[in-house]
Amino acid sequence: MIFIVHFIVIVFLFVFSKVFLKNEKFFIGATFLYSIFVFGQRWMVGTDYGNYLMYYIYDFQGTELGYRTLQNLFSNYELSFSLLTFLLYFLTQVNFYKFICKFGKNATWILFIYCLSEIYFAETSQIRQWIAISFFINAYYYFFYKKYFKSIGLIIIGALFHKSIMFVVPLLFIRLDKLIKNKYGSLLFVLILVILPFINLNILLPYFSFIGIVNDYLGTPYIVGLSFLHILKYYFLIICTFFFLYNLDKIKNNLYYLIINGQLIFLTLYGLSMQLGAFIRFSAFFKIFEIIFFVCLVSQVKKFNKTQLSFVFVIYFIAMYISIAVLDTVEISHYQIRFVTIFEQYTDIELIDEFYNFLEKVGRLPITE
Repeated sequence: MIFIVHFIVIVFLFVFSKVFLKNEKFFIGATFLYSIFVFGQRWMVGTDYGNYLMYYIYDFQGTELGYRTLQNLFSNYELSFSLLTFLLYFLTQVNFYKFICKFGKNATWILFIYCLSEIYFAETSQIRQWIAISFFINAYYYFFYKKYFKSIGLIIIGALFHKSIMFVVPLLFIRLDKLIKNKYGSLLFVLILVILPFINLNILLPYFSFIGIVNDYLGTPYIVGLSFLHILKYYFLIICTFFFLYNLDKIKNNLYYLIINGQLIFLTLYGLSMQLGAFIRFSAFFKIFEIIFFVCLVSQVKKFNKTQLSFVFVIYFIAMYISIAVLDTVEISHYQIRFVTIFEQYTDIELIDEFYNFLEKVGRLPITE
């Protein structure tokens, strides 16, 4: 039910702001407030949500400094867990909206698709990582424009919430958009992307077990390949990306190079995830460009009808939304709302009971992020 209601609300707000009000800022503000109210006040929504509740109850100390400090602060002063998750979700959305609004007139369309995307729902589950990602995408923007102090500051803050951000920092120095500026570079890069799903990184993992995050994954169910549907999607994205790049008008705005570079890095990391599913955590840092690339560059494609191209990609992203709703991999369909309170109104025993009741409802055992 939540997926149907959510779709109706987002489409209604989009049409109302574009057609009736003709005020795109209304859509930006309305979706932000809707998101904060509905998903900021969620309860037991998201695969890892209950695990974070257990961290809060048992004062788990294994997380990064930033999250651990906030968690201990709330727990020690008996501030509610719902307030903690609300503030973290609020921070994540502020960062994402701030980044998306940098794309000017395209921001409304980007936000429309973002609100129906896998990213939007994953933020309710993998709380720490998506906060880190929200800081990273803004750091990527500032780094691209040589505002290094801002970029470094955002990366440091992001690292306080999830250490995986440090593994993608070297990618800030990579400019794949320059590689494809000539025909031969483009062909070489396409060939590399095509063969990436056949590269099995699993055999290399034991040699990097001294790295904490790698060692955490060894021997876990996450060391598996992605499904065949991911492979189909990956090759579809390659075809569409290079179709766009081949048919682009001359690019004059440096922002488009930022977008192209982000999309190419995303495809590279996504391709490497095909046989090592855990690698998809790193591709998530650039996943927003899957949306931004097609929204922003459709207006730059020559010879083809831009309305028809836009329609094709709207259908594609809606199809992705339907698959998210049907598969429900982050367990959104059991949506509950619990209005935020400042102080915790439930005992630890009551919260633990709720957690195990939820696990029984969805038919799984606790997992850790």
